[in-house]
Amino acid sequence: MLGHVSRQGAAVFLSRGASLLLGIASTILLSRVLGSTGLGQFRLGSVVVQILATFCVFGLPRALQRYLPILETRGGGGSRTLLVKSSGTVIAISLALSAALLLGAPALATYYFHSAKMTNVMRIFCIQLPIFALFRFLAGAVTAAKRFDIASNITNILSPAIFLSLLALLALVYPGLYGTVAARTLSQLAAVVCLAVFLMRRYPKLPQAEMVLGDTFKSYLILSIPLFFIGLGYQLLSQDRKSTRLNSSHL
Repeated sequence: MLGHVSRQGAAVFLSRGASLLLGIASTILLSRVLGSTGLGQFRLGSVVVQILATFCVFGLPRALQRYLPILETRGGGGSRTLLVKSSGTVIAISLALSAALLLGAPALATYYFHSAKMTNVMRIFCIQLPIFALFRFLAGAVTAAKRFDIASNITNILSPAIFLSLLALLALVYPGLYGTVAARTLSQLAAVVCLAVFLMRRYPKLPQAEMVLGDTFKSYLILSIPLFFIGLGYQLLSQDRKSTRLNSSHL
């Protein structure tokens, strides 16, 4: 057990180091592809997506850290159904919020960012929101499955590396904000596929056991509510200064 934990800890540590290097390279390339104005718009749109994604996942990944181990101790029955129902909930909320962002983009651009140019920027980020929300949820699900190393490798290495590669291609073919958002979305979509494949293999379908009782799913949702507010508080605190600084530089 100690050796297993040590290997996972080392994998997470190395993946975070790689993520830092990939992030620096992506930022340098973004500044060249988008320029200062485009980079500011991209960062602002990313902040909005991150905040909305917190509402989409609704504390569900953290609640999985309690309920997946409980179901595994009972033989694993119901784990796949719990993940499917949770994923469906995340997708439904994210689609609703994407529609709200699409319709509310003019008001958000005018009254919060004080720039009508941000209207189209917010609208193109509507495509990314469902993918990013599912990306965050599935990464949390893999972590709850006690595979921190796989979740870290996919989120910290695979997705950023794909994004960096697509950015390099865009710099030669089609530089611009729309292409950059598409590249970020595609890199997260690739991570979603990898995470989903792992979870399907981790929790194969058990016809005689795949049933989550209504009370279990209800208690799971109830537990996610306080976790949601805790996560939202951290998200707002961490993003407030970044958003203010980027908004000032953009204006």
